[in-house]
Amino acid sequence: MFDKNEKPFFFRLDHPTNGTYKTINVRKAVRAVISVKGKFLFVTNIHGDYKTPGGGMAKEEDPFAAVKREVKEETGFDFSPEFLLGTACEKRPDMFQDDAIFIMESRYYFGRIESFLGKQNLDGYEEKLEFRPVILPLEVAIANNKRLIADGEDRNIWVKRETLVFEELLRRKKETKDQT
Repeated sequence: MFDKNEKPFFFRLDHPTNGTYKTINVRKAVRAVISVKGKFLFVTNIHGDYKTPGGGMAKEEDPFAAVKREVKEETGFDFSPEFLLGTACEKRPDMFQDDAIFIMESRYYFGRIESFLGKQNLDGYEEKLEFRPVILPLEVAIANNKRLIADGEDRNIWVKRETLVFEELLRRKKETKDQT
């Protein structure tokens, strides 16, 4: 579906900032891109948007170990990462610190599910948002997230980033299909 020899994508999303910032807070995250019979595994929530399973890495954590852990926590499924598809880097004012800029570096790994058996182990905010795994076509996730953005209902900060990445995945999926 995706060519591991293709150059990984890189997106930079700079959200408007105003003022002078004394601190830069950086968070590294890992996210899983998982194809299941031509469709994709997403996580949805009470706001109705779609995202890839994933989350923050511990300081010295191996990226493959982190993405396996995050997929297990958010979906209950066992994930086997294969290769890096790309990175999205976001810069925005920090929501928790007035004089800081927040940079989120999200790395997207392609891989496969080893087992669909298991139980979610959600963090508090994930439980509050009622995270749940769903499998559907990439086009459906894109159209849904774009509608939420257009209607001003993209309540989760990840919706624009994820939609941009989904569009790149769709482009690559079509490119790979055209080559066969």
